[in-house]
Formats: sequence, C-alpha cells, structure tokens
Amino acid sequence: MKNNEILSDVNIYYSDMFKKYGQTPQGVDWNSESSQHFRFEILSDVIRENQCFSIIDYGCGYGAMYDYFKKKSIQILILSDMIFLK
Repeated sequence: MKNNEILSDVNIYYSDMFKKYGQTPQGVDWNSESSQHFRFEILSDVIRENQCFSIIDYGCGYGAMYDYFKKKSIQILILSDMIFLK
C-alpha cells in the first residue's frame, strides 16, 4: 500500500468516527473519556514543576488535552502561527 493510500484510509476512518460520535473521546477513537484522561495523566506525570517541556499532540482532535491541562493548571503556550485549521 502506498503512503497516499494509507493517508487516505486514515483520513476516511477518522472522519467517519468524528461524524458518528462528534467532539467526544470516541470521535477520536478512544474507547472512553476515562481511557483518554488516563493517557493525559501519564503524559502529565513526566512534567516536572518549574521545568520547560514540550508536548506535540499531532492530530489532537477536538482539544481535550488542552482542556485537561488547563484544569490541572499546567501552563500552555500556543503559537498561533503553528496552528492550521482546515
């Protein structure tokens, strides 16, 4: 299978999931909100207070990680020049 075919298949799959479930964990192919939050907890465990860090959540779906970090008072810097909305 060529890269373009793989990308097309992935695009179709996630587009269908999002159409079916909307802005929910299931819409980005997580089986539940708790499993999605568990992932965020594991990622946030590696963040040390007063230490610079970077997380690139490529294909971040509907922004759930941003909301999670905001609730946990983890400071986030978003560069508008790096955001691409299709």
